[in-house]
Amino acid sequence: MNSAITYHQMRKSLGYWMKDEDKKVMLVGLLFCRPSTKIARDEILPALFDFHYSSDTVTHFYFPGYDQKEEATLETIGARKVEAPEFEYNPKKFNEFVKFVEEKSSWKYSGGTDLLLVNARYNSSRQEAYLDFSSSIPLTLEVIKSKGAYPEVGMLFEKIFNFAESNSGKDPVSALSDELGKSIVIDTGKELAYRLLPSETKDKVKEGLQYASIDLRRSKAPNK
Repeated sequence: MNSAITYHQMRKSLGYWMKDEDKKVMLVGLLFCRPSTKIARDEILPALFDFHYSSDTVTHFYFPGYDQKEEATLETIGARKVEAPEFEYNPKKFNEFVKFVEEKSSWKYSGGTDLLLVNARYNSSRQEAYLDFSSSIPLTLEVIKSKGAYPEVGMLFEKIFNFAESNSGKDPVSALSDELGKSIVIDTGKELAYRLLPSETKDKVKEGLQYASIDLRRSKAPNK
């Protein structure tokens, strides 16, 4: 788990890790997590360092609007640990990050707790990393919890971490979508069959559509 007070800081951090680990592509999560939400208070902030060690170096989750300080202050949030700097939340920087991502992609912030999974790619000639929004999974954790598949968000995170540990493909986001068994597309030719499905099965299909990878690019040019 990494702080990301600005989009530029996140890209710099990504470039460092991907070069150090010799990775051309990496599954990355942007976790838009206001500390005032119930999920943040109850499930995410108290477990920050559990998630940090579970994800290791196989994937990186970034917290837009959060910074890390060497010493705790009155603004410090989350679990207090002596082995790592404390997290602090800056609402102004959070909203600036949200607007920046909305300008670079067709993603829109829900106002809740959003997890945006994307592929990070490393440009070796320019020695920098960038987010490739052509394959993205946008999730709102409050909605995920309400569906019941993951009653605790930590269960979803662990699923993602475990997948990232074993995947070395060129499009980990699409592969993750397939791995979860959720990349289901109902085209016109399947609509009739869908109408004939039992209601419980329809609910599962609708739930699965949440996890389908989609193209969030504003244009077909590389989103650098």
